[in-house]
Amino acid sequence: MPRRRTTNTNHSYEDVVAEAKMIVARWDTSYGRLRLGELADRVVESVYGEHSLQKFANDVGIAKCVLERSQSVYRAWKSAPAPILENLNYSVAQELQTHPRKLDIIQENPEITKTEARAYRKEHERSEAEADPVAHRQAKAKKWGDGILKIASAAQGARNHHYTPEFLRLAVERKLIPDIREGAQALIDLADQLEESQRGEE
Repeated sequence: MPRRRTTNTNHSYEDVVAEAKMIVARWDTSYGRLRLGELADRVVESVYGEHSLQKFANDVGIAKCVLERSQSVYRAWKSAPAPILENLNYSVAQELQTHPRKLDIIQENPEITKTEARAYRKEHERSEAEADPVAHRQAKAKKWGDGILKIASAAQGARNHHYTPEFLRLAVERKLIPDIREGAQALIDLADQLEESQRGEE
């Protein structure tokens, strides 16, 4: 894996977009996914002023939710020692990002697989659920809600991006368009259910 580079905040927004596009074009290394998360984090931290994460996603040509996932993993590990970051498998990092012993786990088993990392994550989640069932249920519901919001946000971003008719024709086969409409209707139905559930709180 190539050595991680530190983001130079003197780089222009256009430079950051160009690097992100190169990463997405290759999309074959754990380093790339973590680096993409680092670039997204820089944008969110307003290094580039008015440029939002949604605009960054549009300019790079990638869904905002993908950037958010990469950013989340990067933030969880950015304070880790350089030797760990330089050899960290992205899939493993994603599984362990919320584990309180993630650094110890990696140091004890540098060759840990995604399956093994997932087992650590699930065991930690079970322990948390047993320790505080109410808080665990609330956290699970919040995670579910965040997932729905990310889907809606990705759809909004795609709608607001000015794709050419040729691009759109290549993106989705005609026979699959009804599936998109069905998915959109499912979101509307879900929004109605959520709104109904909140009425008792008014």
